[in-house]
Amino acid sequence: MNLSNVLIMHANLYPEMEIQDAVKLVYQNEFGGGHLIRDERESLRRLMDECAAIRQAGRRVTGPRFIDIGNGMCRLDLSLLDELTINPSTVNRFFVNTSRCVHGSVSGFEAKLDILRQCCRDGVLKYPPEALEAYLEDYRGRGYPPVSHSEAYKAAYAPAYRIIKTDYRTYLEVFLKIDASWQPESVCWWLSTGTAAQERALWVPCWPMYTIATCSTWTISS
Repeated sequence: MNLSNVLIMHANLYPEMEIQDAVKLVYQNEFGGGHLIRDERESLRRLMDECAAIRQAGRRVTGPRFIDIGNGMCRLDLSLLDELTINPSTVNRFFVNTSRCVHGSVSGFEAKLDILRQCCRDGVLKYPPEALEAYLEDYRGRGYPPVSHSEAYKAAYAPAYRIIKTDYRTYLEVFLKIDASWQPESVCWWLSTGTAAQERALWVPCWPMYTIATCSTWTISS
């Protein structure tokens, strides 16, 4: 799905989306989560705290649990952790691995902002081109930092997600089986998809302690 179609899809799914949220979507399409995760345990703690807050607030999501953002990535709604028997550390590893293999560039980001501009000029997005330009001029002056969702978006949709590669969605059933089969003496698994690059990206330990005792291999036929 190209970026224009991604922007239009999100605008239809989230009619309260503002310019800030559209720019955030473009940013995620280029840079993924936007930062390298240096402390996986802290990342996991944050994820579990966020999930606990979601449960306490009684948050209910009626839309899809995976939303494409283009460039081989999607938003995984954290409500999925309560619906499925998936280990939070597995989801955290999806997020960490994605952040490590998606880097992006300023030039790539600016080219994608031009696509957002064109969508506004063509009228397929509701934002006035002059309002977008004013936002982007200020944003460029601040050095293109990561963007938060707008207050209107937060109030309407209570976003709680992680950016992950769509490969993890494709093989979700395998990861669910892995987590369901976890035993203390077997603390990591290896998902083989046929190429070394994919294997490195899809390796997921199913326990927050990273000491490796034994490994098992699951092979997926393409």
